[in-house]
Amino acid sequence: MFDHPVLLILLIAALGALYVLAPVAADAYGRFRSRRQVQCPETGTVTSIQVDADRAARTALFGEPKLRVSDCRFWPGRYDCAQRCLGR
Repeated sequence: MFDHPVLLILLIAALGALYVLAPVAADAYGRFRSRRQVQCPETGTVTSIQVDADRAARTALFGEPKLRVSDCRFWPGRYDCAQRCLGR
């Protein structure tokens, strides 16, 4: 079936990576897909944010997920904030 052993090795490596990386990405996506209530460090009030779950899932493949707010109740007025709320 496989005349080229290099192709077989690449296929096995790709399938192995899929079985290892897919669950890691799915776990990160599941953890960060819902809205969260956090305290805004700038205003001191509680706000609702949405974390960019796609980016968290992609970056989780290479270590700790890198988080970024994709939506906040205080936007667009405070769109250029430092997003320090993610550290809480």
